[in-house]
Amino acid sequence: LDEPVKADKLGQPKMTAGEAIEVIRALRPGGFAVAEDEEQVHKFAQAAWAKHIEKAQRAFTSRASAAVSSSASPAAPRKTAPAAARVVAQPGDGNCLFHSLAYGLGQATASSLRAEICSFM
Repeated sequence: LDEPVKADKLGQPKMTAGEAIEVIRALRPGGFAVAEDEEQVHKFAQAAWAKHIEKAQRAFTSRASAAVSSSASPAAPRKTAPAAARVVAQPGDGNCLFHSLAYGLGQATASSLRAEICSFM
C-alpha cells in the first residue's frame, strides 16, 4: 500500500480482513487467542485503506488541478451557462447521480430509477 498511486489503477485488495483472518486460522490454529486480535486485523485494514484512498485522492486532485490550470488561459473566452439553466439542489444522501438523472428524465424518483438500473445490471 506504500506504492505510488497510478491515476488509472487504484488497486484492489487481494482479500478482505475477514478472509485474511480465515487464512491465518487455517495456517495457524489458535493464532487469534482473543477477539481483540481479530479486531486489530480489521482496524489495520481500515487504516491501510484509508491511507491508500487519501493518496489516490491527492493524486487525482493534483492531476485535475494541473489540467485545469493548463487549460485556463487568459486569452480563452469563458463559457457561460445558457439562460434557461438553473441550479437544482441535491440531497446529501450520496445518490446525486440518480437524483440528477431522475430530475432530467422527469419520470421517476431517484430510488426507483436506481432500483431499475441495478436490476437491469
